[in-house]
Amino acid sequence: MTVADAKARPLPAGDEALVLNESRLPLLLGLYAAAWLLLLAWCARTPPFDDIEQLVWVHSLEWGYFKHPPLPTWILAGASLIAPQGPPLTYVLGAFSILGAHAIFWYVLRAVHGRRIATVLLLASLCITLYNQRLHYFNHNVVMMPAIAVCVAMTWRLTLRHSWGAWAAIGVAMGLGMLTKYQVALAGICIGLWWLRMRWWREPAHVKGLLLAVLIACMIFLPHVLWLIHHDWAPLHYAEKTSLGIGLSPAERVRASVEWLADWLLNRSMPAWMVVGATLAWASRRAKASGAEPVLPEPAPEVPAVWREFWLLWGFVPMLLMMGLGLGLGMGVELQKHWGTAFMLWTLPAMLALKPKTFTFLGTSAAQRAAWVAFCVIQGLTLVQFWATSPKGLSSLNTGHWQYFPSQELADQLAPKARAALGGPIDIISGRSAIAGALSLRMPEHPKVLINGDPSTSPWISAEELKNARIIEVFPAEELPPGAQWAWPGWAWRLGWSPLSRLQPQDVRSPQSEPAHGDH
Repeated sequence: MTVADAKARPLPAGDEALVLNESRLPLLLGLYAAAWLLLLAWCARTPPFDDIEQLVWVHSLEWGYFKHPPLPTWILAGASLIAPQGPPLTYVLGAFSILGAHAIFWYVLRAVHGRRIATVLLLASLCITLYNQRLHYFNHNVVMMPAIAVCVAMTWRLTLRHSWGAWAAIGVAMGLGMLTKYQVALAGICIGLWWLRMRWWREPAHVKGLLLAVLIACMIFLPHVLWLIHHDWAPLHYAEKTSLGIGLSPAERVRASVEWLADWLLNRSMPAWMVVGATLAWASRRAKASGAEPVLPEPAPEVPAVWREFWLLWGFVPMLLMMGLGLGLGMGVELQKHWGTAFMLWTLPAMLALKPKTFTFLGTSAAQRAAWVAFCVIQGLTLVQFWATSPKGLSSLNTGHWQYFPSQELADQLAPKARAALGGPIDIISGRSAIAGALSLRMPEHPKVLINGDPSTSPWISAEELKNARIIEVFPAEELPPGAQWAWPGWAWRLGWSPLSRLQPQDVRSPQSEPAHGDH
């Protein structure tokens, strides 16, 4: 039992059973994963684009890829040694990353506020749409989540007492995080700011601890840096083309940044606020009816004043830094909606820390009951909503999302024609990563994917293979070029590979070229 639990008024036996502990936590997360993964796998006609991407890249283990660092691909390769490689494995890995971060989230909250408040905020966070409707996404954002969570947990542990193990864990988390996505540097900034806030420069142990963490992180990240040097900094060039240096006016930057912030706080997080709001409203009402003043589960007495600043740091600083980039402070950046994935759950305690009295009511018996009711209602409605807008749901609610892409039907139509023309099975399919990868997954021979018809982005295909392999390419088109046939409306295919493989749907201005990918 934590100090916060000890100082709080005991709950009735029945209500105490609603509070998560070390045995109930994995049970809740397991049931949650089972419910959502089964629905997500059943509804989607095609796996998420990010999962397909990892299943393409895993054909060659590298120290980096043209878009991102390598850790998610390595994890998939390691998991493939003990389980069949395919979309179901990526679904499990994505869920493990997201829910593993939530487990750490609960442990940190418990250390600061006790199990009751940790229970309420975990239930709320599990309602954020990035974490339930995308539980099957296995990408760099979700793999970064546990690394960020470890950094938060270890920073709090260091706030209570010095620990060489905590500094070493931060170094490992930062190093592996940088092998996942460079955005983890935001966590490094938060750690640095907290190091300054706590005046740890005055303590030799913390100075050496910080140096230890930096050394460990650099040693882990160094091979990727060497890879970047030898590959002309490919991921940075990709980022430059897709997100950096966009030509927006100041007014357009402000509008886009405000929309991005609103999506973070008022769209993705809205179901979580509904759980917290319903819990606070019911707990406050019950407190007034009983005439009893709730007892605040206090933080650990070793740091009675800084816990609010700790939450404000991790809940708001990454968000504000990203928004600053979007506003053009230093460089122009087109903010992507999914960039908040690894940090969004930490915004919940930060918002409550703006008004600490809210924690008073979250620790009551009424709050525990209300939180579970609100959680179940929100999850039930979200499950129904996702089903209704999925390919298995109501056709009138078709959203045109990537999950509607009929990859199996199209592969079944295309593959026999291609095999007949090639005189054998398809060895390589060239084209846009999403389309070519989806078709490859659905073909029995699982041909390798030549991304955009560019060997430099596809290290799993050797120059010798390109000379001798049976290859087809798939590309968007309004009119058929020589030797091509229609694959489906707006898309054609033909033997071999050419610059056509690099075309995007907008390049040919075909409104029916490709289903929407969503903001993966």
